[in-house]
Amino acid sequence: MASSKATEYRWFFPADTRDKVSAHFTAGEYRQKNKPNEPWPINMLLAEWLEKLRVAAGGPIRITSGYRSPAYNRKIGGASKSKHMLGCAVDITCTVMNTWALAQAAYKVGFRRIGISPGFVHLDTAEGEAMWIYDRGPKSRWRKQIIRGASNAEIMDISGQ
Repeated sequence: MASSKATEYRWFFPADTRDKVSAHFTAGEYRQKNKPNEPWPINMLLAEWLEKLRVAAGGPIRITSGYRSPAYNRKIGGASKSKHMLGCAVDITCTVMNTWALAQAAYKVGFRRIGISPGFVHLDTAEGEAMWIYDRGPKSRWRKQIIRGASNAEIMDISGQ
C-alpha cells in the first residue's frame, strides 16, 4: 500500500464515541460492542476507504463488527490472526446494495482483502490481495473458500483452516 495511512492509527476512548472519523462515520461505530468502556484503535486507511465506499454506495453502511479485543475475538470464534484485533477490519452491511455489489464497490475504492457472506461483507487493510466466500458447511460451521486470480476465478476450499 502506497499510502502512509496504512500504518496510521488513532486511539479512541468512550468519551470519543461521537467524534467524526469521516463525514459519515463516528468513532463509536468502529468500537467493540460488548466493551463500550475500553479504548479502541482505528486504522486511518480503513476509515478513508470506508468513507469512499459509503459515498460510492450512495446510502448508509452499517459496521456490524469493528475493533475486537483478543479475548472477545476468541469468544466469538474469530480467526486467531483476525485483523479486527488490530483495528484494521470491519464487517459491514448496506441497505442499498447486495453483498456482491458492495464487495465490487469496495474493490473499486481500494480494498484488496474482501470476504463475502450472504449477510455481510468483511473488509480489511492488511497486506496482500484475497477474496473469500463465507459459506455454511456441514454442522453449520462457517467455511471459507478463497478465490484466487480474478481472471480464472479458481476457488480453493480451505474449510479445515
